[in-house]
Amino acid sequence: MAGKSGTPKTDVSKSKVTKAGKPKTATAKAAAPKVEKRQAATAKAATAKPAAPKTAAPKTAASKAAKPVKATAQGKPAALSPQAQALLEAQTRFWMEQMTSRQIERLIKDEWSSIYDAMGSITLRDAFEESKVKGIAHRYALEMDVSGAILELAGEIASLVFLSPQNRKTKLSDVITDRTFDELLEKTFETGGLLDRSTARMRESQAFRELLSDLVVTVLKGSLTSDASWLGRGGVKRGARVLKDWIGERAPDLTESLEESARRWVDGGVASTVDLVISLLEHDRYRDTAMAGVSQWWDRVKGQPVSSVRAYISDNDLQEYIVVGYEFWLEFRQSAYLKSFIDGGIALFYRKYGDDTLSEVVAEMGLDEATLKTSVLDYAGDIASIAVKTGFAEGFVRRQLTHFYQGKEASAILDGKA
Repeated sequence: MAGKSGTPKTDVSKSKVTKAGKPKTATAKAAAPKVEKRQAATAKAATAKPAAPKTAAPKTAASKAAKPVKATAQGKPAALSPQAQALLEAQTRFWMEQMTSRQIERLIKDEWSSIYDAMGSITLRDAFEESKVKGIAHRYALEMDVSGAILELAGEIASLVFLSPQNRKTKLSDVITDRTFDELLEKTFETGGLLDRSTARMRESQAFRELLSDLVVTVLKGSLTSDASWLGRGGVKRGARVLKDWIGERAPDLTESLEESARRWVDGGVASTVDLVISLLEHDRYRDTAMAGVSQWWDRVKGQPVSSVRAYISDNDLQEYIVVGYEFWLEFRQSAYLKSFIDGGIALFYRKYGDDTLSEVVAEMGLDEATLKTSVLDYAGDIASIAVKTGFAEGFVRRQLTHFYQGKEASAILDGKA
């Protein structure tokens, strides 16, 4: 079944298990499309006819653009005059000199005040229409195909963090400080807080009590009607075996009546236990005792390395959770529920900041003028250098200047007719 964006809904059970029955990791799942593409490309290359070798010397972007444009019978612009061609070359050299890393930095520093002043006079709503921002958010969050490479990268990063040798050197207390733990503990145990509300909801929830009752009864029933080895040795074990055989002969009628009785007994026990917890929490002394117990537990475990969590979850488990999360996202992104949150969040942002200037909005996000200027300087020079080295910058400048000098206005000026 395809989603709105055309992305097919993936079968979770198939995505996580290989033919050999082994769990399929996020990396393995994401790599499959790449293998298919490589195989298709190889087959296509094998059947394609070889291209005839070219004997002419390769031409650079500069050498090709340096020649005057010739007029054609299809009505294309005429060739540039010698004067226009000379001006084009001079301007191209000028802009190439301005696009060195050093010159770009100087340009930004010289013009920064005017740039930031302009940001102080343009509001967020004037610069970016709210409807367009929502459209972009929908395109990337709801409509764009989610590449398997994203899943593969997430799996590789998760494994890198999970298996890092640094985990053996880092203690739990280095990640969660005593101060943070104490604040979380106090927040949880505060009067009328999370623990109180959760306990009260459990007492009021018939579904929760039934869930616990079913769990306990299922365990007891399974233990009595299957293996009694968990009871140990000697007379207790022999007695349990006799009880098991006796129940088995009279099942299912007897087991059903026992189950019903056990369920009523367990349900009453659950309710009594919850009531006991609530009554204890109503006394500050017992609440403080419970908090002290949790604090003592933290004192025992906080010195353990972060890698100790591997005793409870493996790298393969982590990979499978990532796959499950990926499958969930593919389905969840198609829901109207997510769309409502995206639209509501953007609308809230515009109600709050829509009439503020760009410089005010940037400052609210924690970026002052100095930080913003430093960030621009960090990348502008590198981007300009790459554009020059690859020939993109010169090709772009030449194309735009050629269009200008081929225009009627420039031709009239050069011919003295303007």
